[in-house]
Amino acid sequence: MESDTGLDGFLTENLPFETEVSRTNGMAFNLARRINRECHSLIFNNAEVRNRDGQSMLVAALFLRVLQFQAGILLLGKGLVASGKVAIRAELEAVFAVRAIAANEANFRAFVNDDLRERLDLIKKARKYDYPILLRLREAISDEDFAQLKKQVEGAGATKKVTTAALSEQAELHHLYVSAYSILSRAAHSGVRELDAHLIVGPNGEVQEIDYAPELDGVKDMLLTACDFILLGSDAVCHQFEISSFADMRRELSKVMADMESSRQDPQ
Repeated sequence: MESDTGLDGFLTENLPFETEVSRTNGMAFNLARRINRECHSLIFNNAEVRNRDGQSMLVAALFLRVLQFQAGILLLGKGLVASGKVAIRAELEAVFAVRAIAANEANFRAFVNDDLRERLDLIKKARKYDYPILLRLREAISDEDFAQLKKQVEGAGATKKVTTAALSEQAELHHLYVSAYSILSRAAHSGVRELDAHLIVGPNGEVQEIDYAPELDGVKDMLLTACDFILLGSDAVCHQFEISSFADMRRELSKVMADMESSRQDPQ
């Protein structure tokens, strides 16, 4: 950055490259927004969540988390590709969960029991460590509540963590866990290769410049990936609530992805 005008980074209003991001990837952004609207309509207008049906209620709630793929769209629109990858990774985790829960009741019960175990573990940490974000959790539960929760966990037999890998298998998407999820996780964990892109090194091996520019080339791929994931999540909602699937949206996404692949192979 050469002057104070760039010190707000991506918080700067009306960044010039935002227009370029939108122009270059207009078709993908438009498709993502239309899929977003259809998915909102699916859960808010078509899915009939029944009281006292825990499995259906959890499927609906988890799909709302899947809908946070909007965060990916917003971040990619700013050129924040690394942050967009993190948001899309969280979306995929929610897709694993919603599909696993919709698959059968046993997965649903295990997921609910694991939440009890996770809550107990967090409370133990909140009691052990002093940090502002842990204060409310520490104050919200009494010794009696803690003892009761411990009994619930023991009674449910929730001693083994339900891992993301296990959910991906239950969701029949383990191939995405070992491939796409691993790639997206590199951005979440700030690996060396992810960070290396910010440093411009000269022929003598010395850093010449710190590059803070957005990765415009990766935006379209990430957008279409996010779209694919949310449609996989919508399949679970359609299954749970016996709604017709998004066949038209899936066909349109497949065509866009095929056209993009074709253009890469034949740039002329």
